[in-house]
Amino acid sequence: LVAGDNEAAIAFSDRALELARSTGERGQFAPFAVTGTRARIAAGRRGEAERWLAGATDFLGQVAWYASPALDHAAGLLSLSGGSTLAARESLERAARGWAARGRTWELLWARLDLASCLLHSGRFVDAAGLISDVRETAKGLDSRPLLARVEELGRLARRHDSEASAWHPLTAREFDVARLIATGLTNSEIAAELSVAPRTVGARVEHILAKLGAGRRTEI
Repeated sequence: LVAGDNEAAIAFSDRALELARSTGERGQFAPFAVTGTRARIAAGRRGEAERWLAGATDFLGQVAWYASPALDHAAGLLSLSGGSTLAARESLERAARGWAARGRTWELLWARLDLASCLLHSGRFVDAAGLISDVRETAKGLDSRPLLARVEELGRLARRHDSEASAWHPLTAREFDVARLIATGLTNSEIAAELSVAPRTVGARVEHILAKLGAGRRTEI
C-alpha cells in the first residue's frame, strides 16, 4: 500500500481475512480493516470498500471492545472519501482516542494524519496544521519514511492554504460550518441536528453570517 500497489494490498488484505477466519484470529486481523479499506479507496473502488468493511465489521464483532479503533478508522476513511467530513471527523477522532488508549502509536499517527486531511477538506487549515506538526515530531523520532512522506504532503497543502486568506474569512470556523450547510439547502433545525447544537444557536449564527457577508437573505450565503 505504501508503495502504491493498491491491487496487491487488496489481495493481501483478502488473504488476511481468509486466514483470520480459518484460524479464528481476530485481534491480529483488526488493523487490516483499515488497510483493506484504504487500499480499495485508493484504487477507486469505494463500493467494494464499503462491502469489505461490512465483512470485517461482522467478523470482528466478537472483539469489538478491542477492534473498535480500527473499525472507526476505516469508517472515517469511507466517510471522507464520500465527502461527509463531519461524519469522517467524528469517526477519526474516536479512532485516534482508541488507538492512543491501546498504545498503538503507528495506527494513532495515521489516524491523526487522516484527521488532518479531513480538517483540510473542511477548511480548518489552522487545526490541520497543528495536527500535522505534532505528528511530524513523533514520526521523526520513529524515523518512519511513510509517515514523514504523508506529513510533508499534507503540510504542503496546509501551507498553501495558510498563505491565502482563510476559506471562512470573515466568518469564524463554526460560522463557516453553518454557512456550508445553508448552501446545501438545510433548514436551521436540520443544521442544528447535524451540528448537535440548539436551533436558536444556529439562528444566531445565521444572523451573524448575514451581517458579516453583507447579505440580506439565506440564498445569498
